[in-house]
Parts: sequence; C-alpha cells; structure tokens
Amino acid sequence: MRDELRPGVRGVLAAVALGAGAAAGGVLALRRGDRRRRGGASTAVRRVDLERGEIRLAPTPDALAPGRYSIWFAGGSGHARVGEVLRREGRAVVRRLLGVDLGDLGAAEEVRFNGWMHLGPATLDLPWRTERVRTAQGSVPAWTVPGGEGRRWAVLVHGRSSTRQEALRAVPVLHAAGLTALLPAYRGDGEAPDGARARYALEDAEWVDVESAVAHALEHGAREVVLVAFSSGASIALATAHRSGLRSVVRGVVLDSPLLGRWDDPAEPDAPVLILHGEDDGVAPIAASRAFAAARADRVVLVPFDGGRHTRLWNRDPDRWDGALAAWLGGDAAALARLSRPGTASGRTADRSRRAAGRRGARRRERAVR
Repeated sequence: MRDELRPGVRGVLAAVALGAGAAAGGVLALRRGDRRRRGGASTAVRRVDLERGEIRLAPTPDALAPGRYSIWFAGGSGHARVGEVLRREGRAVVRRLLGVDLGDLGAAEEVRFNGWMHLGPATLDLPWRTERVRTAQGSVPAWTVPGGEGRRWAVLVHGRSSTRQEALRAVPVLHAAGLTALLPAYRGDGEAPDGARARYALEDAEWVDVESAVAHALEHGAREVVLVAFSSGASIALATAHRSGLRSVVRGVVLDSPLLGRWDDPAEPDAPVLILHGEDDGVAPIAASRAFAAARADRVVLVPFDGGRHTRLWNRDPDRWDGALAAWLGGDAAALARLSRPGTASGRTADRSRRAAGRRGARRRERAVR
C-alpha cells in the first residue's frame, strides 16, 4: 500500500472520532460476575511440587489435554501456567508447572483450565505500552506492542465473556512478521466505559469500537490493518471489515474458533480471511467455517485442528497455529495449501464421545444466549 492514506480516509477518521455509527438493537446484557469467571469445570489438585516444577491433578479431560494452558484457582484470584503432560501416576496426571503468577498454588484444592497464557503484555518479553483509544463510548484502555516499521498493524478482538488477555497469545507471531499489535477493550467487556450502550449487542454495536481502534492505528502511522479475532469476536471483525468507512485499509481478517453471526455473509468479505478452527469445537462447530471457506474459496483459507477445543487451538499446537498465521501473513501459498488440505489437522484424532458431548454443550449455550 502506498505511503499516503487512501482518498477519503482522513475525513472518515474525523467522523469516527466523533462517534459515527450508532449501535443497533438486539442487546444481550452480561453481568460483571459472569465476566470474571475463568475456565470451565474444576479439576482437583492432588499435589504441587514447586521445586520440581510439577503439579499432580485428577485425570479430568482438561488435565489430560495436550498442550500448555492457564489454570485459575482460589476463586479466580490465583493464576498459574502449566505445560505438557509428563506422566500418569495411578489415578492422577502429572503436568509441567511453568510458573505461578498470582496466589498460593500450594494451598489450592482445585483449578480451572483456560486458554490464557499471559495476564498482561509484560510477560511477552517484548516492548509494549498502554494507550487509550477514543470511541463513541469514551476512551477505552489498550495495549500496543510495536513491531516492524509501524506501517502494518494488527487489531486484536477478543471474544464475548473474555478480555484483552485472551488475544495476547497471537502477539509474538505478529511481532515476528513485522506487525504492531493493538489490543483494545470494547463495550461490554468490563473495561470499556459504562453506559446505556456498554452491553454486548453481538456485533451490531461492538464493531464501531473496533473501527475506532483501526482509526487509532491509522493516526499512529499504520497504512494497513489486519483484524485478528477470537470466538464471537469473529462477527465483530467481519462486521468491521464489511461496514466500516475504514474498510479499505483492512487487508485481512484472521478468525480463531469463529462464532459466526448474521453479518458473516460469504458474499461480503473483500479482504482475505484465514480461519483456524478445531474439529472438537463444541461452542462454534466447524461446519459453519467449512461452509464459509467453500463458498469463498478465492478469499477464505481454513486450517483445521484435530482435537482443538474452542479458542484453545494455540494451546494445543502453538507451532501449527503460529505457522499457519505466519504463512498467511507472508503469502506462502504452498505452506497454506499443505496446512488446509483435508487430513492434515494436527494432534490426535478427535474423540467422538467428546465431540458429541461438545455438541450437546453447544446446544445448551445457544439456548442460554437466546
């Protein structure tokens, strides 16, 4: 993209700063307490060995899952990170303990797993800064991790019921590819300003906050932007790429475990789309992503993950996740073709009983959302 902003962009920046794009209806309220819950089902702790860097857990599906994860304990006030499964010991599983960030893990009786690996950008070992992004709701907090020459930016969009920390896993590969990463809050996530519109509206409202983040990137030197979204953030990112007055600078959209919505019309995306999706996703079944990719094979690439549960693809296979994104950003068509070919999904074959259980869980969640 040439150095000067494309015609009309400067005028749109002013409109965005003034709050263009009032939110539509269809609001789904979310209690603050719900936003603070971390992880899913609990797993009993049998023993913690800080000296050896090991934790012994009950053999739940989470405790047995390959990969690296966050674990929360003490009612969500404690946080630690675990790595690979080291061994089975009778009716227990022993995992590598990578570190304890908050709390006394030795006193914990149970933990809850989730996909976060970082509580903030400080643990990325990269330069970063805290900023404020102006939106129609007021200013919202954001992290910026500079990369490259500052002309290519990525705006990271976390999912509903989550926060900016969810997207930090994507930052290192974006940084290595020369992109500056911007991780903003948006309405309804507990960090954005309160108010009549500070509730989740399932992409009708949130996309204008993401548009404001794109405007922020342009004001700070960006010439092109990639949107990277997780879960329900996918619909927000696609709505931004389709509806925003700044869509001409959106050069690509990356979707991890996308929960697709009504704005996700396969005929709409003008920018290339990379989808990373797990075969075991019980929240957002992969069938919708397969249909999306088939309808727009000219624009959409789907990279599947065997055994990958919702938004835990990077945790299960970070090399595949990072490799797919790096290949897509770098235009490595051969590598993408290999990764997206049927039968190449990583990890052990998805377990049928777990997949069926995931589908039942998805139906329960859908009913709760309604």
